[in-house]
Formats: sequence, C-alpha cells, structure tokens
Amino acid sequence: MASGTTHATLLALALVFVASGLILAELLSIEQIVQRAEAFHRGGASIHVLAADERIDGAACDDLAKLPGVRGAGALRNSDDKVFPSVLPGTPIPTAGGSPGLVKLLGGTLRGAGVLAGPEVVG
Repeated sequence: MASGTTHATLLALALVFVASGLILAELLSIEQIVQRAEAFHRGGASIHVLAADERIDGAACDDLAKLPGVRGAGALRNSDDKVFPSVLPGTPIPTAGGSPGLVKLLGGTLRGAGVLAGPEVVG
C-alpha cells in the first residue's frame, strides 16, 4: 500500500462514489413512491364502499367522518323516482337520495331539502 501498487486510495474513492450514487438513486426512488402514494390518496383513490341494500343508516355513515384518518363519509340511497327534463322529456334522469355527509363529500352545500346536480345537468 505504501508503494501505491495496489491503488487502494483510488479504489476506495471509486467505491465511495459508486456507493453514494446508489444511495442517491435509492432516495430518489423512495421519494417518487411517496409522491405517488400521496397523489393516489389525494385523488380519492382510497375510497371504501360498503353496499347493503336497505340496511345502511345515513346518520351512522355521516358519523364515520369523525373517526381519525377519515376525511369524509356519507350514504347514498337509490330511488325509483326519475326527473323528466323539459328539453328531453323522453330521457328521464335517475335520482338517488344522499345524506348530508355525502353532499359535503361531493363538494356541495346543504341549505335544506333540494337537488344536488352536477355541471352536466345544470349547464
């Protein structure tokens, strides 16, 4: 080593650079995974749906939003009623009932009884 024939210093430096590069690549990979998981969660992809015909209590579903880690909860009930628009009376629009928590979850505001309609229906 003293004579320099093994090139120990050069090999040690090369090892440090290669190891540093691999560590950096691993950290960048982990950062991408975390960002994708956060985007998945923000996009609403972590939604759980429970279906039980005529056995779901809307108020109990709304109360689920009070649990830690739950951002919103609500109940949806299918209805046999249909809305017949004056423009296309032969094309009924299906309706459903929703709990107040569902209205908030969908970004609506609750001002009493009424209809929550998307921009496709309103516009």
